[in-house]
Amino acid sequence: MDAAKEEADRIVGEAKAKAERLTNEARGKADRLETDARIRAQKLDEETNERRTQAVATIERDRYEIQREVEHLRAYEREYRARLKNYFQSQLDQPQPTRARRRQSPSRRQQMRLLAASARSWATTRASERELAPSFQRQGLLHHDWCGRLCCRPR
Repeated sequence: MDAAKEEADRIVGEAKAKAERLTNEARGKADRLETDARIRAQKLDEETNERRTQAVATIERDRYEIQREVEHLRAYEREYRARLKNYFQSQLDQPQPTRARRRQSPSRRQQMRLLAASARSWATTRASERELAPSFQRQGLLHHDWCGRLCCRPR
């Protein structure tokens, strides 16, 4: 009986040792997997933060360029309106033509209508160009590729 008990104790001891060894191996493997997962998560966080920073910087740069362009266009519009106003004023300040001359040339009213139509046409063209500008920019074209350098003529 003692031999059977000793055999049973030996088998139980071996099983406990094997179980302990397997438990230790499993814990070690779990610890390694957890460490690897944390490292990968940290790398992904760093990469995400870097991409976000780059995206924000790009957006800020684009915003600055668009603001510059808007200011440039506003300055051009102010200058154009001032020149147009001066032109209209100079036309109004000219002496009235004589009756004989009126028959040869359009009346002052007709001239003003033509000038107003020209100004409306210009405003419509500029509005359509402003609408087209973003699509041209998406295609990589510069402002002057679509404005025809109208806004950059010497003053």
